[in-house]
Amino acid sequence: MAKLNITYSHEKEIFIVNKHKEELRKKGEAVTDVSSPGDEQKVSGSLRKLSSKWEKKEAHFIKQLNWFYDCDFKIDGWTAYMIRFPICPYWTPEKWFAVSFNPVPKAFKTIGHELFHQPFHLFWEEKCKKLLQKGTFSAGMVDSMVYSLKEALPELLNMPEFNLSDIRDVGHPEPGEQIVRYMLRRFYKVRGVFTFKEFLERTFG
Repeated sequence: MAKLNITYSHEKEIFIVNKHKEELRKKGEAVTDVSSPGDEQKVSGSLRKLSSKWEKKEAHFIKQLNWFYDCDFKIDGWTAYMIRFPICPYWTPEKWFAVSFNPVPKAFKTIGHELFHQPFHLFWEEKCKKLLQKGTFSAGMVDSMVYSLKEALPELLNMPEFNLSDIRDVGHPEPGEQIVRYMLRRFYKVRGVFTFKEFLERTFG
């Protein structure tokens, strides 16, 4: 049985939509009406299908994640909330993230993306700040670089060792993130599979 709890909570769905709906409206995109809970039969079917498929992938993916970060990240206690909304936030302290109701390949990409962020926050974020602070960067620049690094790391989902889905993880269009994604692709092309520590030391050390 998978350790990640994939579930649906109408209360959590409303919370996420209310918090992030302005982001969609600013882009001129429609916001789904979630005032009523999702259809029980459809929700149950989606949960069963995604959970059963994820169960076959979970152990290998978490093992690869821990190898890359050289950490002991545990998926126990984490919850993936399925929502009728395209923005999928996460909250590390409370061990949850959101996944849109999508076909399994796209949902897998989201799960992998959100999980890739968690060991970074838990084991590496402060280390990265200290490493970058040794340079000539301002505090604001360091924060921006750390954010770009965190957002770029799911680029590894496109590599065979981590790949959960045929749908590529392209991230966001922000230049900082895309530069780091390019650096990750180039590093992989030259060295093959690598750890986060290797990438940091050779790129920023």
